[in-house]
Amino acid sequence: WEGPRILMKRLSRQILEQMLGESSEGIVVAEASSPDYPVVFANAEYARLSECEIDDLRGRKLPLLDNERLGPADRDELQTALADGQSFEASLDVAQQGDQDQANRVKMVPLRSRSGKVTHFMVSLKSRASASDEASSVELGVLQREIDRARKKLASMDRIDPSTGVLRYKFFRQLAERDFRIARREGRLAAVMLFEIIDLGVYSETYGRKAAESCVRMVAAQVNSLLRRATDLCARADEGTIIAVTQAQDVDEVRERAERIATNIRGLRLHNPRGHSGRYIDVDIGIAGDAPGDEFTLDQAIEGARNDLESRQDAQKAAYGARA
Repeated sequence: WEGPRILMKRLSRQILEQMLGESSEGIVVAEASSPDYPVVFANAEYARLSECEIDDLRGRKLPLLDNERLGPADRDELQTALADGQSFEASLDVAQQGDQDQANRVKMVPLRSRSGKVTHFMVSLKSRASASDEASSVELGVLQREIDRARKKLASMDRIDPSTGVLRYKFFRQLAERDFRIARREGRLAAVMLFEIIDLGVYSETYGRKAAESCVRMVAAQVNSLLRRATDLCARADEGTIIAVTQAQDVDEVRERAERIATNIRGLRLHNPRGHSGRYIDVDIGIAGDAPGDEFTLDQAIEGARNDLESRQDAQKAAYGARA
């Protein structure tokens, strides 16, 4: 008879909700199976710190995903933790100087079933007031925030290629592999775009190494400017190639976006008088995209984009030879 077991399950949930409801920390619980991580429980302290009604929070996307007080590095770590079912902890930027009644620390932990599957995530917020009941606690809190900011700045410097202003390739791959896992789980299309600068070596011989690096930087900026989604990524793949990962409805949408980027690059009018393929800097494009699966990984997407780029180059050479 299942009656007593169901009753105990309900009682256990009621007791758990009462315990969480009395907590001095703001607590919210969200489902792990949905891409928006909808809220299934929020206590009064979380609602107060979030300036929302409890009923308004239930069913909504996990508020932490849109929290503007999380820095870019913390957002990346949060997405990785959600995708991998891991814990996450960070300091929140101070919204108003001197306001003690706001959350300044967030922690997320996965909740697992008996089989070990992650079914929910629990997020807790701690207010500045509760974290600084004594003057020494305030001083330690300030010091900790400064340390956190320094760590984030160092991490950011290590992740960005200073010569181009876009991601270093190693860090790009870490994020891209994470995004391919998320896209696989949600059944979305993920695509790789390659932009290879034509005659960059000739440009370097004409104007020098520094001018060539400046050229790559301006091309990378044009690629990055049309990657507006939070999940879009851009990096320098090699000496004269910019790589990007994006998600879209279909490959045609990705190709159209790549063509717009190439048009903008041509619009820079970077003069290359000795170029073999034209008097201004241009790019060759390669694209590959599909719904990620066991047979379509990030490496295969990069290889597919490279093959597409080389096929276009061969077709252009053949067309040029025919005209000659």
